[in-house]
Amino acid sequence: MTISVLYIDDEPDLLELCKVFLEMNGEFNVDTLLSANKALIHLKSVYYDAIISDYQMPEMDGIQFLKEVRARFRDIPFILFTGRGREEVVIQALNNGADFYLQKGGQPDVQFAELAHKIRQAVGRRNADKRLVESETRFRELTENSLDTIMLFDRNLRFVYVNPNAEKQMGISTDHFIGKTYSDLGFPEKLVDLLEHALNTVFISGKTNRIEFFLPTGFWIDWLLVPVHGLDGDINQIITSGRDVTERKKTEEQVRLAEFSIEHSGIVTFWLDENAKVVRANQAACDSLGYSKDEFANLHVYDFDPNYPPEKWKSIWDQIAKEKYVVIQSNHRRKDNYVFPVEITSSYFEYEGKNLIFSFVRNISDQKQLLNY
Repeated sequence: MTISVLYIDDEPDLLELCKVFLEMNGEFNVDTLLSANKALIHLKSVYYDAIISDYQMPEMDGIQFLKEVRARFRDIPFILFTGRGREEVVIQALNNGADFYLQKGGQPDVQFAELAHKIRQAVGRRNADKRLVESETRFRELTENSLDTIMLFDRNLRFVYVNPNAEKQMGISTDHFIGKTYSDLGFPEKLVDLLEHALNTVFISGKTNRIEFFLPTGFWIDWLLVPVHGLDGDINQIITSGRDVTERKKTEEQVRLAEFSIEHSGIVTFWLDENAKVVRANQAACDSLGYSKDEFANLHVYDFDPNYPPEKWKSIWDQIAKEKYVVIQSNHRRKDNYVFPVEITSSYFEYEGKNLIFSFVRNISDQKQLLNY
């Protein structure tokens, strides 16, 4: 990509000579002007990648011009190219934001080669700074608006950055995190050990890590830790994302409680799929029919219910699927071939893409005996 340059000097011959040398290989495109005032007007409508300016010029010298450029056009790379070699001019130029100072004189090819090198350096540095600013801006836009808690840690496990969500999850102002560790902030010792171990594991292994933990503020956090490599390839920071999974944890706890209750209930329960296979049976079912859990895993409903033979199963399935809730009477046959009457309450439902029947079974032998008297 061609680098556009504006060169200002009150010596027309030097302007032309510099333009010829710099444009020789097509790397630069150079415009020239004879005064700083004209340059300031010109810069309002034309953008340049870099500015070269003489120091001693009528109306406005190079230092005054530099000040105006910085005030109006901010960070355009600026090189002071002058025959004045006084130390105070160099200091003024650098103090007012010049990227480089280069003294005129010597062999033209050497002098302009050095000038070209300085332009490349200044433009490259400015582009790198611009990319860094853009990258930091994108990072902050993403993190500041994230619903997750984003944090950045150094190798001493100190907070370098936290986004606003940290205060919501942890009850600590974001300003109080920076430069401190979890221990400095007074987190419980066991929690500190867990979190610091997770961080150190990433620094040592260089691999992404993930843990879940419970905060004293009442939040369950799913914590993703990702290593950040420096220019030397070493891991110098870790960025983490903490997602609130409290509701998921509550749901999981409710599911575990429901499963525990069903498993330890005295009521016989079965889950059946559309092929009549027993997907799951609780302990009461095992006790009722004399099969183990492993044996049930290989059974179909017709193996213990003589009224549900394979050829009738599809019509039974379709009936329950249509009515959603069915109560019927049938007979169950134990592993030892003992047969007894049962009442089966079945519900049809879909779970994680699978169609299932959930059945409660009640032994009604006593009721049948009473009816027979």
